[in-house]
Amino acid sequence: MDILSWVRELPQGIGWKEIFIGFLISILLSPIFSMLVTPVYVSVGVYSTPQIDASVEKVDPEYPSGAKIERFDNLTWEPDYSVYRTRFTHESGPILSRAVFEVRFPGCVKQAEVPSSQGSGSITINAPLNPRIEALERPDSEVLGCTSQIVTENIHNHEGYTVEFVVEHNFSRCDVLSAYNPNKRFFIDQTWRQNGQKMEERHVGEIKNANEEFRNIGLPSNSTKLVQKEDYSAYLFGIGNGDKNAAMNQCFGT
Repeated sequence: MDILSWVRELPQGIGWKEIFIGFLISILLSPIFSMLVTPVYVSVGVYSTPQIDASVEKVDPEYPSGAKIERFDNLTWEPDYSVYRTRFTHESGPILSRAVFEVRFPGCVKQAEVPSSQGSGSITINAPLNPRIEALERPDSEVLGCTSQIVTENIHNHEGYTVEFVVEHNFSRCDVLSAYNPNKRFFIDQTWRQNGQKMEERHVGEIKNANEEFRNIGLPSNSTKLVQKEDYSAYLFGIGNGDKNAAMNQCFGT
């Protein structure tokens, strides 16, 4: 089998660790700053938009190295880990049919926790890119999701959530970094109905307290891009010099 055929984009991964976990919980939603309003259809007249409040910030938990962190599924804490807290609240206006809160971290997610929520809808944490690798397992290689999309539906006034992510910043040779596209901005794409028409709006905000992490981002020059879908890319870290066949053979071949 051609090595390149081992790398494909499919909804679910086989033979690798999927870091993003689906949650089905009650919700508490909304937040944001600069806005790009792009309604699919705007009829003549005045229309109202949902008013939300959102933020993403790096927080500094005081966990000693090697400690088991219960609220993050007993994750063993490492010095290069950080916690990023996302908050979203629908403050007023029409009911949101759907909101997708996307964060492109300056690292990759090890674990996520939803510490607080309020509402009647559901919330799911997805990865926008899930590469599939059919090859021998490598116990020393990880597949890490580096962009998260928090998806919520049917969001009423005063509903929202808080989600916290543990993000690591140091990687090992042959780690697969999925959707590694660091961006200090975060995005919320929301839809609602107005006078029977579907409306869309994008909010753009900035991640706080992570200037140093974004200054230090970057991949070794010998890393290899495996696949790209729209704005999202997956890389093999520190190997291959851009040659997919060579990188896959070295990391996963027999």
